[in-house]
Amino acid sequence: SFEHDIRTITGQTTTDLPPLEGHTSKILIEIPRKNSQSLRELEPLWEAIQLRIKILEDQTMLSPEFQMAKNNLGASKSIDHSEIDELLDAWNVELNKQDDTEQTVIQTLLIVDILVFGVVIFVIRKSLSPLQIISQWLSRVKEVIYGEKINYKGKDEVGDLVESFNIMSNTIKEKEEEAKKTDIAKDEFLAMITHELKTPLVPIQGYSDLLLSEHLGTLTDMQKERVSIIKSSATSLLDIISDLLDAQKLELGQLRMKKEST
Repeated sequence: SFEHDIRTITGQTTTDLPPLEGHTSKILIEIPRKNSQSLRELEPLWEAIQLRIKILEDQTMLSPEFQMAKNNLGASKSIDHSEIDELLDAWNVELNKQDDTEQTVIQTLLIVDILVFGVVIFVIRKSLSPLQIISQWLSRVKEVIYGEKINYKGKDEVGDLVESFNIMSNTIKEKEEEAKKTDIAKDEFLAMITHELKTPLVPIQGYSDLLLSEHLGTLTDMQKERVSIIKSSATSLLDIISDLLDAQKLELGQLRMKKEST
């Protein structure tokens, strides 16, 4: 109906509109050019009502009930938006609380992990400390230092290992002392033997020289040959005994070397 009225006022055709009760479709008759003056007279009227028509087009004509319902709907919409905003704000606060709680829990767990790691490192280092001491004492044993004991009062596996090490160190020291005593006895025996062997060789060699010089009487050629063999054998045996004495001096660090250019 509004469209029919607008077109009637503005002089537009309404044949393309659907039929409406109380209105008839009209076909405008072309205005002759001679009536252009009349059109110019109508133009100010059109300009006067154009603004009002535009207002009517922009503002839909609504019934009071519809306008009230629309206002109620707008109020309800505002209330719903406000409640949704409050819900979202409360939700964000709750999420922030949960995030803070989770962050606190994570930080607590992280601190606990660090403390546990520190305790584990401390326990491991404390457990490895006796092993380091044992390693140091083994190095001293490698340097031929025996008889020293490790002070460890624990009754665990490390304590058993320390006790075994102390026993081993004492055993090695005892064996070393026995070996030193044996070496001393061997040196004394060797010195005695070399001295006792060298003592009878001197008169054998001297009397051989005396016989070969025929101061005690004339010797046959065969006798001279036999006495020469006795002398050479005594000389060889004396050289061997001298070599044994030199070896003994070398072992005891008492052999002095005299260097000469040859």
